[in-house]
Amino acid sequence: MTKATAAAAMVCATVAVTGCSPFDASPEPRESRAPVAAVIEDEYDGYYDAIASPVSDDDSVGAMWGSFGVGRDIAPVGWSHASAAPGAYIVTVECAGSAGIDIRFEQADHLRDTTSRLHCPGSVSFDVTTTEPGFTVGLDSAGEPGAYRISVAARVTS
Repeated sequence: MTKATAAAAMVCATVAVTGCSPFDASPEPRESRAPVAAVIEDEYDGYYDAIASPVSDDDSVGAMWGSFGVGRDIAPVGWSHASAAPGAYIVTVECAGSAGIDIRFEQADHLRDTTSRLHCPGSVSFDVTTTEPGFTVGLDSAGEPGAYRISVAARVTS
């Protein structure tokens, strides 16, 4: 008997003992176990949803709020208003949760960019005057969870 014939005889004997034929392609049902993923809830999701805007609708350029995320999804956030006309604005930033956030106000020309630090919980308002259309407000919590709210209003001069 050759090695190939002996191997084939061994396979046939194994199939005969287990009660399966080599042509039976339907496996026996197994209990399905889906992997269980831990869900991390964002305690700051919706934190600023119920707070009224500190600027009137007539003066408002816009507002944005949310959370910095949870776990590995924590990231800096930003809000851009590319069509905002050059002029004077009041920017208000609020935060909660993290120890503090860095606030960066940028214009297209980058000549008058400013960065400041806000300790949370807290809020800060500052005046900016833009010389070109558009600006961006960026916030960075340095990897800490928390909530933020940005609002921008045209500064009314009398």
